[in-house]
Amino acid sequence: MQLLVNVSYGIPMAAGLWLIGVPGAMLWGALAAVMRFVPYVGPMISAVFPLALAFAVDPGWQLVLWTVALIVLLEVISNNVIEPWLYGSSTGLSAMSLIVAATFWTAMWGPIGLIMSTPLTVCLLVIGKYLPQLAFLDILLGSQPVLDEPTRIYQRLLADDAAEASELSLQIVQDKDESVAAFYGDAGVAVLRMAVGDHKHAATAEHRLRVVDGMDEVLDELEEQYPSTRQPGRTRVISMGGKWEVDQLAARMVAHCLEIDGHGVQNVNSDVLSSHSAVEPPEVQRGDVVCVSWMSTEPYAAARNLCRRIRRAWPQSRIVLLLWNLPQEISREQMRDQGAKLGADEITASLDGAVSAVRTFLGDAAEDVFEPAPLPKNEEKRLKALHASGMLQSEAFRKLSQQMAKRAADIFDIPLVAIGVIDDTHEHVIAIHGGLTPGQEDEMPADSNTPRRFQHSLSRDEALGSFVVASGDILQVEDLKHDRRYAGNMAFREAGVRFYAAAPIRDKAGLVLGVLGLADTAPRELNERELRLLQAMANDIMEEWKGIDLPDLEIESQSSSATLGQAVPD
Repeated sequence: MQLLVNVSYGIPMAAGLWLIGVPGAMLWGALAAVMRFVPYVGPMISAVFPLALAFAVDPGWQLVLWTVALIVLLEVISNNVIEPWLYGSSTGLSAMSLIVAATFWTAMWGPIGLIMSTPLTVCLLVIGKYLPQLAFLDILLGSQPVLDEPTRIYQRLLADDAAEASELSLQIVQDKDESVAAFYGDAGVAVLRMAVGDHKHAATAEHRLRVVDGMDEVLDELEEQYPSTRQPGRTRVISMGGKWEVDQLAARMVAHCLEIDGHGVQNVNSDVLSSHSAVEPPEVQRGDVVCVSWMSTEPYAAARNLCRRIRRAWPQSRIVLLLWNLPQEISREQMRDQGAKLGADEITASLDGAVSAVRTFLGDAAEDVFEPAPLPKNEEKRLKALHASGMLQSEAFRKLSQQMAKRAADIFDIPLVAIGVIDDTHEHVIAIHGGLTPGQEDEMPADSNTPRRFQHSLSRDEALGSFVVASGDILQVEDLKHDRRYAGNMAFREAGVRFYAAAPIRDKAGLVLGVLGLADTAPRELNERELRLLQAMANDIMEEWKGIDLPDLEIESQSSSATLGQAVPD
C-alpha cells in the first residue's frame, strides 16, 4: 500500500515537472516516489533537486514558483486524500478515523505520534472487534457499515423517512443489476420479517403504521421505476395477502415480480372472499392462479382455512402458497406434504419458487431457455480415453450395463434407469431399463399408458448427462418443471421427466466417460446416503468391466455444493 501511495505521488510529480519545463522530470518523479519510503525527511529531500534545478535554469522566479506550487499541491492531496483513503481500505479503518487519530497522536507525541497513529488505531480496532465490552471502538473506527442493507431500510421506515428508504432500495436494486426480484427476495422480505418479529415485543402502533405506510411508498417508487411489461389480455393471476398488512405488502412484491415478467396480475386482499366485502371479487376462470403470501411464522391453521375459502369461491383455480417466514428450512418432500394438507396445489418458501410455480401453472415453463452444458477443460483427453476404452463397441460392457440398470431400478424403486456414454456430439444410451408412464400433470397428450422410453441417442446439447461430464460431480434435478436451468429442455420434458439424477462413470484416471442416470415422472429427492449409493453403483460398472478400483465421490452437503443436488426453486 505504501508503494501504491508513493507511485500515486511520483507519476503526477513527473508529469507536472514535464509540463512546467523542469529538465529530467522523469528522474525527479521516480526519485520522489522512492524517497517517500523515508518518513518525513524523504519528501523534503526529493523536493530539493527539482527546486534547485528550476532555480538554476530559469533566470526569473516563475519556474521556481510553479515547482513549489506543484510540490505543495501534491503533498496536500497525498497526505489528506490519497493516504487516508488507501491506508484506510487496507487496514479496515475509516478515512475519518485515520485523520482524527493522526491529529490526536501528533498533538500528544509529535512526529513519533504521527508515525505510530495508524498502528495504534488498528490495535484499538482489533480490540473493539473481539472484546464485546469495547465493541463501540469497532463501530467508531471501522470502515464497515454497522447496519446491513435491510436493517438500514427498516431503521429509516421506523424514523418515518420513507424517502430515504426508497433511495436505499433503489440503490440496492441497481447494485443487483437492476433485479427487482433479487431485492424483494433478499432485502424486501428481510424488512418484513423484522417488522413481524418486532410486532409483539417492541413495536408500538405508531411504529407499525410507519413501517406499513413507508413500505407502501417504497413499493410505489419501485413500481414506478420498474414498470409492468404485461402482455395484452385478461388477468390470470391473483396475488393475495394472507391476513395482516405485512402479508399484503408481500403480495404486492409477488405481483410486481410477475408483472415485470409479463403476466397480468391483480393484487387483492383476502377480504374479497367475504360475502360482506365492499370490493367486488375478481373473475377467476379455469387454470387461473391464486398466489397467497403469508409472513406469519405459524401460518398453517390460518392458511388451511383460507385455502378452503378460495376453493369454495374459485374451485377451478390453482393455489400457490408462499410462506415467507418459516422458522426453519424444510425439505422439498415436507413442502409437498404440507401443501397436500393445506389444500394448495403448490407450496413454497421463496419468491423465485412462487414465480416459477405460477409460470408453470400458466403453461409458460416452455419459455425457459435451456443452455447446454459447457465443455470440460480436459475434453480432448477425455475423448481420447473414451475411444481407447472401447465402451461404445463392447458387447460385454453393454450386457453389464443392462444388468446394472436393472439393479439400480430395483434398489432405488424408480421407473427408468439409463446408462449412457457421451462423446463429442451425442450421449449414446448403452442400456436402459423401464419406462416413464404419463402422470396426471404430464404436459404431453397421453392416449395410453404405454411406457415412454428415451431415444437411444441424444444430442449432447440436449443431454443432462453433459452437465455431469462438465462438472465431474453428481447432478440431481429434483423437479425439472420448476427448475429454470432445465425447464426448457424439450427432450426431457416431452419424455415426461420431472426428476433426474446422474452419477459419473469414470475411468482409472478419473475422466468422466459416461453417466448412470435415474428418471421419474414425479418430483423426488435423493438424500446424501442415496447419492453415495448411486455413485458407488456407477463405480461398480467400471470396476466389474475393467477390474479397476475407484474411490467413492466425496459428496458435499446439498446446501453448499455448486452442482450436487442444487436447490431447486421451491
